[in-house]
Amino acid sequence: MNKTALDQYEEIVTDALKSCPAKLRKSFKTAFIQLMILYMVLPRKINFTQMGCCSDNSEQRFLQLFER
Repeated sequence: MNKTALDQYEEIVTDALKSCPAKLRKSFKTAFIQLMILYMVLPRKINFTQMGCCSDNSEQRFLQLFER
């Protein structure tokens, strides 16, 4: 099966998170992976509203992620 570029990018980010010595929650890992994909897909400036519109999570979720 052929992998798309975004699938390959997700795999790279996942491998990078696995090699991180810090213990990260699964919810943080999934949100971080989704955030990195949004950075690749969305053009120019990115705000929480755009991230909420283009993903499964709400803009509040991304706001909380950045507050931590």
